[in-house]
Amino acid sequence: MGMNESNQYSAMNGITAVPYEDDILANGTDGEAVGRNLAFLEAVLAMAGAMIMVFDHDGRVVRFNHALEQLTGFSFEQVRGKIFWEFFPLPDTVDNLRQEFARRLDGRIPTNYETDYLAQDGTRHLIAFTSTVLRDAQNHAEYVIATGIDITVRRDAEQLLVAQKRVLEMIARGAPLPKVLGEVCAMVEAHLRGVMCSILLLDKPSQTLHHGAAPSLPLAYRQAIDGLPIGPRAGSCGTAAFLEKPVIVVDIASDPLWKEYRDCALVHGLRACWSTPITATEGEVVATFAIYYPEPHQPTPAELNFVQQTVVPLAGIVIERKMAEEALKVAHADQTSLAAQLRQSRDALRTLFDGMSDGLLLLQHEGVILVANQAAAAMLGMTPHTLVLMPWQQLCAEPHVRFLDEFVQTSFRDGQPRHRREQYQRPGVASQVLDIQALPLLDEAGVVEQMIVHLVDSTEQVQLEALAIQNEREAASGRLAATIAHDINTPLQSIKNCLYLAAHAEENKRATYMQVASEELDRISGVVRQMLHLYRTHSSQQVPVELNCLLNRVLLLLGSTMEERMITVEQQFAAQVPMLWGYPDQLTQVFLNLLLN
Repeated sequence: MGMNESNQYSAMNGITAVPYEDDILANGTDGEAVGRNLAFLEAVLAMAGAMIMVFDHDGRVVRFNHALEQLTGFSFEQVRGKIFWEFFPLPDTVDNLRQEFARRLDGRIPTNYETDYLAQDGTRHLIAFTSTVLRDAQNHAEYVIATGIDITVRRDAEQLLVAQKRVLEMIARGAPLPKVLGEVCAMVEAHLRGVMCSILLLDKPSQTLHHGAAPSLPLAYRQAIDGLPIGPRAGSCGTAAFLEKPVIVVDIASDPLWKEYRDCALVHGLRACWSTPITATEGEVVATFAIYYPEPHQPTPAELNFVQQTVVPLAGIVIERKMAEEALKVAHADQTSLAAQLRQSRDALRTLFDGMSDGLLLLQHEGVILVANQAAAAMLGMTPHTLVLMPWQQLCAEPHVRFLDEFVQTSFRDGQPRHRREQYQRPGVASQVLDIQALPLLDEAGVVEQMIVHLVDSTEQVQLEALAIQNEREAASGRLAATIAHDINTPLQSIKNCLYLAAHAEENKRATYMQVASEELDRISGVVRQMLHLYRTHSSQQVPVELNCLLNRVLLLLGSTMEERMITVEQQFAAQVPMLWGYPDQLTQVFLNLLLN
């Protein structure tokens, strides 16, 4: 295609801002319509909830919509023309992303992938992208369109749920306290990233703090603070245990609370630390939980809420459970008091269990529901009290729950976990999408004893995925419009040439030019019919094609263009060219494009 046509093609796809105003002015009213279409496409890109980014074949950014600006903190002007993997991805993913981009250029269909990106403020986001390669008439990759949604919250929530489940399983198995506390620290470090965590246990008789878990802190530092006495100016942890409230130190280098311990912390690259006391059920301090940062840092409200609402209660349950076990083994404490402590721990676990947003059911092998949390009961339109001790067959007799029966029974029979997604509709409530997992619990002989049924409301996730698909369809509509404009423009130019030649030709040649113009009109009609029948299954048939005649016709169509540009064409056709089977209109278009370009 010619330069102006190429620019219009790019502009109509919303790919980049290319000067094409002269073409619009020259075409008058048609140019105004194109301008309105461009404005509409730009508005769609700006308002789209999904993230849309367009690169050229070198990976340079040529389009960057408002949703991406909000997520990354970069404006379109900051990233225009820059190679995207030099400033968005994590450093350790750059090589893989560059290779993945090269592989994308070799494919024609949309491809899906997930990768981590860094925003301008340093926050990390997991983005699920769908990418499509746009190609020119010579099948060369010109642009890559990537449409994405931020699934960081979903990923973090899933990882956090897995980590919490792992901690609870370790408690249930009676794992050693240091290992369980280490798993709690690892859970927080994976969720917040870039931090180092520590749990110190309080020895009440000596009023000193001792190492519980700190998987990422340097060994020398852990040894230095082991046995730290609590007090009003004893760093973050000692002060938090003494005051029985959180203590935040934004900069260890200047905060007076760290006067006695500053040098030890700074030599190990620790610049900020905040600590919160971990209390038992009755409110007494049993330990401290601390988060260290390599740079001065003020914890965000989200970090504070996460630690206070999730980490501290979980660590408290772990420590109190172990304290109760040790009291039973070592001190032979009063049975009534010990039972009360265990009951309190059980109640705390029940509170955590009921507070989960995911639905959980525990089934006995005989098919009786032993435990059901509030979320599961709400999803099934019942109450936990109604579900507990209900036979599974009785629950599945309800019409809106029947789909669960065979799914769970199969896992009971073969001991294999299963997952499925189900469109769920219970009476009087809007339709939901549920992700359902059956997780068998096996005894030492490998026999299923119990079954966990895990229910997750994925309605919002499905809606976001549908939005991404809708945005891709809108982008495809723009590409289709550009294709139609291109395929119609070439025969229109040929008709113009024929009319010009007919107007200046001798009487006996005019009919020939008018016949060719009529055939080009038939080509336009054929393009329109193909667009109308785009989704029908039948297609046009191949016919015999005499190549020399087709090339003579192409040169005739381009006669006025050659004359205007003072181009002389020498024809040297082979005398005996075998008949070809093909599509005459498409072959004509190919040769016209080759000569015009």
